[in-house]
Amino acid sequence: MTDFVNDPVETDFLPKADALIFSTLSPKYTKSARILMFLWLALPFIPTIIIMLISNSDKWLITQWWSPFMYLLPVLVMQLLLGPIMRAKGYAIRDHDIHYQSGLIWRKVVTLPFNRIQHVEIESGPVDRLFKLSEVKIFTAGGGKTDMAIPGLEFAKATELRDYIVHKASEARNLPADDQEV
Repeated sequence: MTDFVNDPVETDFLPKADALIFSTLSPKYTKSARILMFLWLALPFIPTIIIMLISNSDKWLITQWWSPFMYLLPVLVMQLLLGPIMRAKGYAIRDHDIHYQSGLIWRKVVTLPFNRIQHVEIESGPVDRLFKLSEVKIFTAGGGKTDMAIPGLEFAKATELRDYIVHKASEARNLPADDQEV
């Protein structure tokens, strides 16, 4: 029986992560995200604003002309921040793995090696379909949740990326692409 050896690795010679060149998402993704943000943040406040405006209440806050803007201020701030937030997202592909970065203030980079990928899906919601956008979802073994999602891709690019990932995943596991679930 051989003895287990776990030698230290010299960290000065590791590949540089910042050498990755990330591809940007479609510019249409920002427009799609603006619409979705409006639907999720502003629309729920419309009934509240209407009630406030037609209410006969003598409460000071409700009767002020500027009170509806208190509800819309977070929506406006998020709309202003949305462009830089979307530009901070991107993906990169290397020979053996795929990366996705996001985050404007708190940066996050997710890396998946191709040999761990089980299957890949393309998803498109109603607003995304208006802009002909899709999201590529990548799954690994163990769990039903998405391990990586790359949103804001045009459908042709999403299909091309899915096919490439499936090919690389099958190649990494030495299986023909047609004979597996990937």
